[in-house]
Amino acid sequence: MKKYLIFLLIITFILVNCSFVDPVDIATDYAIHKIANAGETKRGATMMIQTNDRQEIIGELIAVKKKDNSLTLLHEKMGELSVDIKDVKIIQIYLGTKAQEGMAIGLLAGGLTGVFLGFSLGDDPPYLFSFSAEMKAIFFGLGLGAMGSLVGLCVGSSISDNVTILIEGRSDTEINEILEGMRKLARVPEFQ
Repeated sequence: MKKYLIFLLIITFILVNCSFVDPVDIATDYAIHKIANAGETKRGATMMIQTNDRQEIIGELIAVKKKDNSLTLLHEKMGELSVDIKDVKIIQIYLGTKAQEGMAIGLLAGGLTGVFLGFSLGDDPPYLFSFSAEMKAIFFGLGLGAMGSLVGLCVGSSISDNVTILIEGRSDTEINEILEGMRKLARVPEFQ
């Protein structure tokens, strides 16, 4: 790895005075390629970009290039694409679903309801249950908690957590703030 970096630095220093080649782009594209193909990196956010000519591009956000205000996406079929922010109308970021939150809320709500129900039945032996109030609270809490977590998981899975950002008509400072916020969602967040 060190050999490649030294070689890349030598080539960069040689090409510094060439007007048709930008050495910073060469170095950063190499870094993006290495990080994007490494197995230990985090995944970038999945997003859909709608361009001004109504074309939709769906892919993983690899980097936000600050230098030329562009987004680099990894498309499933077309590979790595660079989209200039001036050509973008709408960005929709897919952040996942609310499955975990729904499961936690369902578990908590069902469990607490079961505990209160178990204690409200008291120590009187009803038709099938001849347990103490504490045992009824445990049984009902576990049972209703499990059912509530399943219901919460189903409901939470159906609720998607998407963010839609309208780029068209925004000022340059607003666009720069949006791009700065999107850097955290990229696979390579520290890209210049």
